[in-house]
Amino acid sequence: MLPSIGHPIWEKLVKGERELKSSNFAVNLLLFNSRLRYKKDPSPSNLSILILHVYEVFKKQEVILDEADLQQLSC
Repeated sequence: MLPSIGHPIWEKLVKGERELKSSNFAVNLLLFNSRLRYKKDPSPSNLSILILHVYEVFKKQEVILDEADLQQLSC
C-alpha cells in the first residue's frame, strides 16, 4: 500500500533526499525527471506539482510495482 500524498516520503523522493532502488525503468525515469525539474525550479508551488505528479503515477502503477519498491516507500 502506498503512503498518503501528505507523507514526507514524496517530498524526499522529488528533492533527491531519498533514493528508491527500483528495478522498474519507468519509476527510475520518473524520479530522475522530477528531480531535474525540481532543481530548475525549487519553488514551493513547483514542488507541490511534482509531488502530486509522482504520487499519481505511483498510484496508477501500484499494481505493477515490486514489493521491494513498496517496502522502501513505507520506511
